[in-house]
Amino acid sequence: MGADKIRVFCDIPPCNNAAFKYVRAPDIAPYFQMAEQYTFGDRMFQTNQGPGFPAYRFLISGTSAPTEGSHLFAAENTNIAFVGGCNAPLVASVPLIGPDGKEGAHIFPCFEHATLTDELDSRGLSWR
Repeated sequence: MGADKIRVFCDIPPCNNAAFKYVRAPDIAPYFQMAEQYTFGDRMFQTNQGPGFPAYRFLISGTSAPTEGSHLFAAENTNIAFVGGCNAPLVASVPLIGPDGKEGAHIFPCFEHATLTDELDSRGLSWR
């Protein structure tokens, strides 16, 4: 929509991540209009400080634990780029991290516990 054409000024060059710099709201008005109508992650704080695989688990279910009640959590992305879930190849794995902050065991990335979409489905509500 043109956000990549907006000139970005950096406090400390170089501007390696210009896409993640502050821009004025009027310069990206269509994005703000969509966010205000549908959803906006304002005051949203990610529970984990990890990469995409555990972050997605937190987003849809509030945890990256492989099972309910587990004291271990997904620590990183899977060993196969962009692959995860119950339909992943059998060689796929994800490292787990314990409460001591140490990564250890690797498990198949199929996590079975309730998600937000399960909750919506059980009430007959669309999550789309």
